[in-house]
Amino acid sequence: MVRGLRLEAFRGVSIHRANYEYLLPSFENDDLTIATWLTGCDRKLRLERSFQIVNTITEQTVLRGHWLLICTALSTGKAVRLPQEFLQAYGGAVIASP
Repeated sequence: MVRGLRLEAFRGVSIHRANYEYLLPSFENDDLTIATWLTGCDRKLRLERSFQIVNTITEQTVLRGHWLLICTALSTGKAVRLPQEFLQAYGGAVIASP
């Protein structure tokens, strides 16, 4: 128990499906910019996150990725509904994919 809460009360998100599109190589000491944003929230148990890595000098995209995330109970690893705190934090932060 942590501060009166049982482990069953704690939730997180885990990667259910991951897709990566490697476009160009990158090397040690390359100056890279990494961006990530939420692209979906079904307001039940799924979130979607996209990300992109860009070489800052050449402005070329090195990698694009997408994750489908599932809310899980930390005690069991089973899928559970997104808690209200997650919906408040993530529900309004979704940006539509281009």
